[in-house]
Amino acid sequence: MRGVYPGHGAGQSCGSARLLSSRYGLRALRQVALLLLTFGLLGPVTAGELAWITNQTAGTVSVLDLDALQVIDTVAVPAGPAGVAVTRDGSRVYITHPDLGLVSEIDAATRKLVQSIEVGGSPFGIALDERDRRLLFVTDWSRHILIVIDPKKGIPLDLLAVGQSPAGIVVDELARRVYIADRESDTVTVLDADVARGFAQIKVGSHPFGIAFDQAAKRVYVGNVRSGSLSVIDTADLKETLQIPVGEFPYGIAVGRDGKVYVANQRDDEIAAIDPVTASVSGRQSVGRYPDGVAINAAGDRLVVANWFDDSVTVLSLPGLETLAKIEVGEGCRAFGQFIGPAPPVP
Repeated sequence: MRGVYPGHGAGQSCGSARLLSSRYGLRALRQVALLLLTFGLLGPVTAGELAWITNQTAGTVSVLDLDALQVIDTVAVPAGPAGVAVTRDGSRVYITHPDLGLVSEIDAATRKLVQSIEVGGSPFGIALDERDRRLLFVTDWSRHILIVIDPKKGIPLDLLAVGQSPAGIVVDELARRVYIADRESDTVTVLDADVARGFAQIKVGSHPFGIAFDQAAKRVYVGNVRSGSLSVIDTADLKETLQIPVGEFPYGIAVGRDGKVYVANQRDDEIAAIDPVTASVSGRQSVGRYPDGVAINAAGDRLVVANWFDDSVTVLSLPGLETLAKIEVGEGCRAFGQFIGPAPPVP
């Protein structure tokens, strides 16, 4: 069954894209621009932001233009891509391959695979630390460790023990801490981002998986798959302050500019909006089957959802959660992590 182990999954095609957006004029203008570019009458056409959607079963990454609301390219990568992280400048995209023990790097401008770094085990969740130099933090599901990678050198630098079956991961670059959801330990491990030491293992709900960090509120949010709840962690005290019931099998999590938390409830085929102040669900919106990865664009007005069993992406408006588009991508789409970034200039 998809959703239990990060390396498993086979998708079911949803057919052609079903665009629900009203932005027909923008798409028409973009198509004209692309035609002009083809005949050499314009310079490179660049989208504002791109979503990089890992398609685990297809072995590809779909590149989604969030202005045009359409797939503009498909990048072939090694088998079973799952986790994803995009650099702040949008120049590089890093992908995990749990079944192959690899972490791949994509040049976002050329949309070509640059390298695949051998790390062993089952690398799954991935996060970037870009404060001083670019480092990758990758959770290893099968070996129960955190892998620290220098992508410039293309090698792992360190292996650090965490809880059982680590999945989601976030980095607090300012406080220099790494938070990891340990699914089979029912804990969140907190590590130092600079040296090999741990701060805490925080008890949360049953089977934590997705995780998100709110820098402004100094909180970490964790989705507990079996508990059907969202754990709220105070990063000052490193303690769980409460659990909020959210729905069936919460997976991907994203935090909006207004502090609301958006959770993909896989078994409910929906996104739930959580108000952490009132500790309640303030809204729900149906999406595709088994939503997995979720992320919010830089402007904070769009929520992008990868529907694992639909092989589609749903784009919702924020804060209203109206459906803007449902777009076909590759088979078995996951997009687990921070998969949205600015579009680099096309060479």
